[in-house]
Amino acid sequence: MTAAERLPETPHRAADAFDICVLLPADFRLQSGEKLARPEINLRLYGDPALPIVAVSGGISAGRMVADCENEAGWWSEIIARGGAIDLQRFCALGFDFLPNPGETARTISTHDQARALAFALDQIRRPTLAAFVGASYGGMVALAFAEEFAERLERLCVVSAADRPHPAATALR
Repeated sequence: MTAAERLPETPHRAADAFDICVLLPADFRLQSGEKLARPEINLRLYGDPALPIVAVSGGISAGRMVADCENEAGWWSEIIARGGAIDLQRFCALGFDFLPNPGETARTISTHDQARALAFALDQIRRPTLAAFVGASYGGMVALAFAEEFAERLERLCVVSAADRPHPAATALR
């Protein structure tokens, strides 16, 4: 029986989830040329990892805790749940923490750096393609960077409230 089959009928039940820490290669460099003191990216998978994966990223303060899980409330639990818009009966949701890691000294990290770290992590967990990438705000900018650099690894893209580059009009819309 898969993890998705074990979920009860209630749509917003806490999801089965597990964390994965992926060490980035020692030679991983940011676009700025800097190296990370702690070259790692932290992921959390929700639901059955055998199902197609949907990466989810939110604003700059969002992290890998995207759905409800045991005693933790996810920041997008209304969307990511059994029967939700990202249905954990059909998909495995993947949340990730943005670089830099706590205590990191790197000063300039681009959305493309985030996308490259995520792509490397997907290779390490042997899931090189995404059924979709859903990103909002800064997470949407990371999703756009991922789509630009790794289009062949992405089936669908959904970007909410994010621009491909800074512009005064984007600030005015907020």
